[in-house]
Amino acid sequence: MKNVLGPLSSLALALALAGCSTTTPLLEDARFPTGSRTMVANTDYTGLYQVNVDEGSVSSTPLSTADPQILELGAGTEPTRIANVGERLYVTLRGTGEVAVLTETATGLQEDGPRIRVGAEPVGIVANEAGTAVYVAVSLENKVVHIDPATNEVVGEIEVGTDPRWLAIHPHGRRLYIGNARGSEVSSAELDEDGNPNGTIDVVPLPTTRRTVEYELFEPTGRVMGDIVVDPFGEALLVPAMYVDNQSLQPGLQPTQDPTTGYYVNPKPGVGRFNSALVRIPLRDNGNPVAGDAEAIFLAGFVEQQFVTETIRSYPNAVSVSPDGLHYAVSMEASDAVVLVGALDFDRGAVDDFWIEAAEDARATEHGYTEHPHTTIDLRRESGPRSVVWLDAEQAWVHDWMNVSATDLAPGDAMRKVAERGRHGLDDVDSQSARALSTSEMPRDLTVFHDGSAESRALQNGRRLFYGARVDDMVVTGSGVSCSTCHSEGRDDGLTWQLGDERRQTPSLAGTVSATHPVTWTGNVESVAAEAELTSLIRMGGIDMASSEYQDIQRFVDWTRPVILPDANLSDPRIAEGEALFNREDVGCASCHMPGSAFTSPEHHAMYGLAAVNTPTLLGIAATAPYLHDGRAATLRDVLELSRSGEMGDTSMLSTTEMDALEAYLKSL
Repeated sequence: MKNVLGPLSSLALALALAGCSTTTPLLEDARFPTGSRTMVANTDYTGLYQVNVDEGSVSSTPLSTADPQILELGAGTEPTRIANVGERLYVTLRGTGEVAVLTETATGLQEDGPRIRVGAEPVGIVANEAGTAVYVAVSLENKVVHIDPATNEVVGEIEVGTDPRWLAIHPHGRRLYIGNARGSEVSSAELDEDGNPNGTIDVVPLPTTRRTVEYELFEPTGRVMGDIVVDPFGEALLVPAMYVDNQSLQPGLQPTQDPTTGYYVNPKPGVGRFNSALVRIPLRDNGNPVAGDAEAIFLAGFVEQQFVTETIRSYPNAVSVSPDGLHYAVSMEASDAVVLVGALDFDRGAVDDFWIEAAEDARATEHGYTEHPHTTIDLRRESGPRSVVWLDAEQAWVHDWMNVSATDLAPGDAMRKVAERGRHGLDDVDSQSARALSTSEMPRDLTVFHDGSAESRALQNGRRLFYGARVDDMVVTGSGVSCSTCHSEGRDDGLTWQLGDERRQTPSLAGTVSATHPVTWTGNVESVAAEAELTSLIRMGGIDMASSEYQDIQRFVDWTRPVILPDANLSDPRIAEGEALFNREDVGCASCHMPGSAFTSPEHHAMYGLAAVNTPTLLGIAATAPYLHDGRAATLRDVLELSRSGEMGDTSMLSTTEMDALEAYLKSL
């Protein structure tokens, strides 16, 4: 087995002398990516490959002085994740439902053979280290497909979860893990010697938490937020997660002005509504998760900004492990930061005991997480960090997806400071990034966000505001929330929120939302810009921005595309019958959801306890569960069954077969 770590680092040596064991990685190369990611290194670790989802391209970025190169894959392809199989690269194209296979030539990257059709909206992709199996999470078809790299053919499928997006594989290649975007869980699939699933799917729930609200205990909701990974020793599955309070009767956060500095600060600096976390799920030797021993720490960073300490704790969207297994790098794209966490000394039961400990521990209450050594590397604003690639135990680069660049994290000094502070050292270090390799200025035909036009600048600004948890005018400092926290990737989070005395399901923002005005569930909010302003001021604690800023958010939201439906939905023979039922006057669906480009209307309707409910679009409705304004209907079939009452249309006269046809039609929209 080759030594990929080089000499034992001073940090590893100190830990070994302190009695912390080091084991042999199960991977031949401890740097091999065991989880889906947006950037990978080449085989000799002299360059990086990164996917540029909004630009429809893949970058080849040498770590030397050589110029980066761009391979354009086409408008609308949306390259989303990338995996290594020897010298080849496999890239999910979310916009076209394909996987592209790339190779590096003397003249740059090029496609190697035809693209592989996998299904509607593939996201995560991961390969085993042997290079004999590739797995792709097909999010809108609730499955993972198995590709044989020898033939580039799909040779198997795993039906799993709801909206699977992120993948990880055990170093021995016999267990696959799937992060689901809906629900508080990950899934685990056993694989045979050839990498084929054997049909056994285990559900691994995120560890639960307890919180006291007015002397009552309830469970905050856990969400998987991004790319998962297994450490190179096969000992643990790492999951970036959020624990959100979507149940309490909480008014919108209102900022408080500090009379000395004039800055607006978070009135609730402790455990808030949005709490970022890193979940660690121990694994047995066979890769089977030990769910009962899963644990988590709540993450926050602190950065000094003009005489005030800014708290950074937006949602984590990816995690990677240093090749010596001693540190976890957690990306927080909405905060333009990477949090480095010491892998040792996780507290068993830390999450279960957290809320009680927080009430007893003044410092934990103040800062909003249990004491665990971690520090923050603060990147330049508008970077949007995603995947971290480790070159060795103390060198790492992060993919800045908004800037189409890679940044040297230079994490060595920061990791030593983590070790020096030990178990009770809270984060008080701002470690600045060293250098960036940018490809954003290169000429490209398919550029959307970097062509220098006024529209491009507006889209860039709208995207910055949408993803920005540190935009002081839009959101209260330290709350850790941004538009993208609830509207993940410009869509929805599958949750229903208690907003004051009302419960509201998060609507999807996919497609041209302005075409469905009035927007939101109730009222006469005529535009996305107006709703963005209301949300910022009332729910996010903002202090108002220029009207042009809200207009830029609207431009970005309207720029996002609609959901792409599975091919199977479109070929369902029941669709024509369902369409006829939808348009039948006595059923009444079309009287409000008028057939046309948006299947909506500007009318309000009284239903289910509300006097004036807006008519939401039905486009892409199959991907937006739960349903109705308060999320009471878990599935589309539940919606149709509720409609038997006549309160929203009338399906009381329809047979089971007719209900099946109507449901098939709705799923095709």
